[in-house]
Amino acid sequence: MTVAPFRTRDLLPGGWRSSRSPWGWWVSVAALAASVLGCGPEQAPRGDGIDAKSVRLATLERAFRLDEASAAAVSGRHAGIVYTINDSGNEEVLYAFDTTGNAMGRWVMRKTRNRDWEAVAAAPCTADPAAWCVFIGDVGDNSLSRATVLIYQAREPDSLAFGSVGELYSDSLLVRFPDAPHNIESMVRAADGGFLLLTKEVMRRPDGTRRPTLVFRVPPGAWEAGGVATATLADSIPIVPGAATRQQVTDAALSRDGHVLAVRTYAAVWLFAADSLTGLPRPGVAPVICNVAALREPQGEGVGILAVGDRSVRLVLASEGDKEPFRFVSCPRPLAPDDRAVAPAAAPAGDAVPRP
Repeated sequence: MTVAPFRTRDLLPGGWRSSRSPWGWWVSVAALAASVLGCGPEQAPRGDGIDAKSVRLATLERAFRLDEASAAAVSGRHAGIVYTINDSGNEEVLYAFDTTGNAMGRWVMRKTRNRDWEAVAAAPCTADPAAWCVFIGDVGDNSLSRATVLIYQAREPDSLAFGSVGELYSDSLLVRFPDAPHNIESMVRAADGGFLLLTKEVMRRPDGTRRPTLVFRVPPGAWEAGGVATATLADSIPIVPGAATRQQVTDAALSRDGHVLAVRTYAAVWLFAADSLTGLPRPGVAPVICNVAALREPQGEGVGILAVGDRSVRLVLASEGDKEPFRFVSCPRPLAPDDRAVAPAAAPAGDAVPRP
């Protein structure tokens, strides 16, 4: 049997981008396996991979009202701190918890609006790469009607204390897509200063088959240039929204060294070997699919990378829902072909925990 190569020109109706997707071989293999097993092409690839290990739950201190945690990001400045936000319709507030669930800060985000906050990332600031900032993505668009979306930036707080409250002042960047509005819940900032935005909505080609998740890129320097930045199509990944139950991308995280990109759905975390400069998945290295369905999150919408070991990755997961805890899990690290003969090491030891 011959499987036709997958090309990114199939992703958008106009067919304007004809370069071969680096994931073409993986999607083709998945389609071939599906045909052999009697599955339709829209059922491949499935999100059931290796089960997450070393699961630990941290009940979140109820000093702050957090009912719709829609993202998670690990601080770059404060060890063991996880930032999160509430979804649309809530106050413009950034929350911080440590890895035991202590409430370590609540900051009102001035000069912002929570139209549909869906993503948060911690990365070097655009104007001062020696400092760390929090980036909040007001990028959700369930109705696919927004002409532009917004990314906010504010410096990470100087200090943290149990139950502390304060204010952070932000600036913003307007972003548009070149083809049509997209519903985005996942955003990372790469070492080169670009942002990756991953689509969530179900899309179909003219022949009715589903398209995979698209990866759009806001170019480096866009923040400094001002105006409205255009996010261009940079890649696609083999997560096909709607092809399997709960298979839509709800968050993403990039490791501090840029070598691992974690992309979560409601049921799994896909771990990609990433280009350390751009954050884009490296071609030729198969992703690891880490199954988290057994954790029974009501609506898993957040993922952050706490630590990366030689063979495993320690993650924090967040879910919408009243009194939902953080869930800490370990998953295998995606390995390059010359590493596959080496036995996986144990998960990174424990989670970094600051003093309350």
